[in-house]
Parts: sequence; structure tokens; C-alpha cells
Amino acid sequence: MFFGKSSLNSGTRRLLALSQTVTFKRRLRFWAGAWLSLLVFYLVTNTLGIIRWHVQRLPPNYYPESSVFLQVRNSDTYLYSAVTNMAPPGASHSVTSVKGKDSGAIPNIPADGKNVRAKQSYQYITQELGQDLEIVITGLDRSRSWASSFVCCVKMGGDAGGGSDGEDGPIFATTAATYFEYVKPITWEKWIKEYWLYSFEPSLYVATQYSCRIPRKYLSSSKMPAFATLAPMPSTLARTLSPLLFLSLPGWLVGYEGYCPRDTTEYVSVEYPERAPSGLGLCSKVNHNGPESEVVLEWLELQRHLGVDRVVVYDMGDNSPELNRVFSHYEKVGLVERQPYDLPGDPRGRSLEEEYKHTAQFNQDETLAVLECRVRLSGHAMVLSMDKDEVLVPRRDVPLKSFLQDLFSKHPSAASLIFPTQFFLTTWLPSNPEEEVIVLRYRRTRIARWECWKYVFLPAKVKAAVTHEVFPVRGFSPGDRLPETEAILHHYRACPKDTWGTCEVSSTVDNTMTRYKDALTIRIKEARAAIAAEHMSPGDEADYDQNGSVRED
Repeated sequence: MFFGKSSLNSGTRRLLALSQTVTFKRRLRFWAGAWLSLLVFYLVTNTLGIIRWHVQRLPPNYYPESSVFLQVRNSDTYLYSAVTNMAPPGASHSVTSVKGKDSGAIPNIPADGKNVRAKQSYQYITQELGQDLEIVITGLDRSRSWASSFVCCVKMGGDAGGGSDGEDGPIFATTAATYFEYVKPITWEKWIKEYWLYSFEPSLYVATQYSCRIPRKYLSSSKMPAFATLAPMPSTLARTLSPLLFLSLPGWLVGYEGYCPRDTTEYVSVEYPERAPSGLGLCSKVNHNGPESEVVLEWLELQRHLGVDRVVVYDMGDNSPELNRVFSHYEKVGLVERQPYDLPGDPRGRSLEEEYKHTAQFNQDETLAVLECRVRLSGHAMVLSMDKDEVLVPRRDVPLKSFLQDLFSKHPSAASLIFPTQFFLTTWLPSNPEEEVIVLRYRRTRIARWECWKYVFLPAKVKAAVTHEVFPVRGFSPGDRLPETEAILHHYRACPKDTWGTCEVSSTVDNTMTRYKDALTIRIKEARAAIAAEHMSPGDEADYDQNGSVRED
């Protein structure tokens, strides 16, 4: 049916009549005012950078490059790793029973073992636990603005390899959630000091972890994530309001995948931790400018003797050749997992040396490795956190793993167990100078105290861990302090006079470490000989004795 000319004229007259009514004029003024207010809101918040309305297009290498971290395109964000969380909420909180004093290190998995670990992850997380797969991306982020957002971009592929190696696999995209953010309050006085003395920008690179969840319906034993990255996108508020200002299309028309890069060089490889239900892991902080190779060798052999299965070391790459040989040896035997590390972004040239130690950025740079290690060792039953001059020693002569298992059974609501510290000061003269091993040479110690304490935690009960603190999942306490009659953290270091004010403190002699003397002496000699043999040229055998030392005759 067609409308005649009279009908059109009638409709036009009615519309004109309606536009002259008071109600229509009020509504028109209201919506026009609302739109103009929204436009002003956009102009102010966009100019001041309060809300991320647009993803700023930056030229390549706009920010300083890093040899280890991946710079997120168009964002002052650096990604360190993407690791599957093998201890998600709902995972078993129990520790598989362990027997014996030294179960031996977990063997290294060959390069193609990523496919094996991916299938193990699929079987355990999606089949046994019935949960979605969670990838935790760890990095340093300075793109801090209110309601800023990232997209998780994950390249999928067969056998965790995208058909072959994952580079051409389909992309799964979803919003990223903040998993953990290491935020510490900073005073104006400290901010001004750091800005003028260290040339730091007003905002810090914050150690941040993002969670990317992939529904299990998209996964199979032969289709697992291979690569992952973050891509900046406008904030949620901006994506909602932008279509009203005619700045963009509605989000449901664009989709998240449109923000994802296609080039695999803008992704980091997804890593799958090995599942070790009875394993005891150890997180060691960033290794930089030393320490001496012999000290590290003794420390690793002691940890190995106590029953530690895996030690994760973050390495700045400034080691001596001797220390590199030590690390290389223990990587071969499966005890050490060494991860490269550096400090990306501005200011260039900052370090983890003493001059930066009391800055807020130092805390972020050092803490990122500790945060990442919790996810990297999430497949282990228990995880220790300590430096290379510390060792946890039970007061009774018992295997460390079974000792810790027994303690956790007595503290079922604790996510971690915290131990007091004894400082064996190397500034003092050695109490037993005839001994070669440092833990036997220095036996004089300050009385046990609650200072610089360390902990052991259950990954299934802990969401994140930093140097002296853990953050438990809901329902568990952060940690129970144990009396010195159970175990003590031995800390071998120079006197911290800047903290104590004096090195003339009350002390005692602790001979506990003599219980390990015979076994430790043999282990160290065998390790020296093995390291010497690994770097021996043909025909040089006669230049070394059975302990791996150079002959002097």
C-alpha cells in the first residue's frame, strides 16, 4: 500500500506540531546537554590521560629494547614470561608422601618436552580438576592509567605448537584480568629524591601479573596454547561510551581479536611447568655480579643434600666464567633451572647494585623474579624462597622434605611456614678457620631473631609470593611462625651495620652444620671433579687431581 501525498503532508504537520511542544523541547535540550557533557568529559579525560580512550600508535622501538623482556606494542609494558598456573584454586592442598633423605633432582625434559608438559597440563587441570586453563603473564608495566585494559592474545596450535610450531595457529582473544600487582606506597619525599637523584620518571615500572583464562571447551590434548601476549585496548568505560560519541563502532562489532598482533615476534612462548606432586622447589632471587663460584657450588650441594629437587635462578648474565661453569653443570644434572634476566625500560643503565637498593624501582625489579617463580614452580608440592647465602636447617637430624610435610600437616590452615633467622657474620673472624666449607668455617652466630625471615609455601594455597611475604588464596592464613626449636634459617653474610648500627652484638656458637660435614665434603669434591672434567681439553686429565683441583707439581 502506498502513502499518498496527503498522508505525507499530514505526517509532516504532526511532526512539526510535536516539535513545538514544551515536552519535546525539554527532551531535546536534555539529550543535547548530555551529549555535550559527555563530549567535554571525553576531551578532559583524554587530554589528561585519565582514561585510555584510544590506543596510541607509537613507532617501533619507541621505548628502550630489552634482550629478555618483550615490549608490548604501543604500550610502556614489558612482558617477561607466560606460564601456565599448575596450582589454580581448587588444586589439591595435600603433599604427596616423600621417603628418604634425597630423592634426587627432577630430570630435565628435552626441548620437545613442551608438548609432553602441555598434555600433562591439559590432563590435570581440565580433566582431573575440571577447570579452565590459566596463563599468568608476568611483566613490568608503566602504562598505568585509570581503567586501562589489555587483551589476552593466545595463539593456539596442535601439540602446543600451532599445527607445527604454533606460529600460524588460530588466535584466541579475551580480556586480561589483573592477577597480582606489587604496589607499595611511596612518600613524596622519596619520590622527589628518586626523581632528581636517579632520573626516574614519576611513575614506576610495576611488577604486575595478568591472568588469561582459556575455557576448557577450546582445549584438547592436541590443541593447547603455544604463544601469548598482551595488546592494549581502550578502557571498558571508553569502549562503552565511544559509540555514543561516534568515535568507534560498538565493541560487539569489533571483537577482541582485532586488537591482537599477527606477528609471532610480538608474542612470548607459553611455558608449562612440570608437575611434581612430591617435589620441593627453591626460588632464588636475581643473580648479579657474583657471588663467588665456590660459594654457589657449596650452597647448591647443600640444598641438594637436604632434598631440594629444583632451584630456579634468575641470571643477569654478568657472571664470571667459573660461576657459569657451576650453573651449567647443575643445569645438566637437572637441579638448576636458569632464566635470563635484565632490567628493561627507563632509566637505562639501572642495576641491582647497592646504589639503587633503597629505591622503589629496585623493589619492583627484584620482586618480579620472586613473583614469577611462584608460577614457574607451581607444579611442585612445596616451594622455598631464599638467597644463595641462606639455608633452612631443621634442628633435628631429619630429611627436610618429610620434615616440612609433617609441619604442614600440623598447620592445615597455613599457606606458608615462616622461620626465624640466625646471622652467621662473615665480618667476624671464622670460628673454625681450618674448615674449607663456609657453613662449617663460620659457626658463631647472632641469637635467632625475627628479621629478614624466609618461608616455605604450598603453591596450591598461595596466589603470589614476594621476598618476605606470601598472599594466600581465600580461606588460608598467610603463614604461621614456627619456634626456633623446629628449624632456623642460617644466613651467612657480612654485618649489616647500616641496619643494626653496630656489629658488637650478643652471639653464640652453633655446631648444627657439623652433622652434614662428611656427606657435604664428599659431594663438593665430586662436584668439583665433575665440573673440571666437563671443561677439560683432551690430554689435560693429568693436570687435575681427583678433587677437580689443578695440580701444582
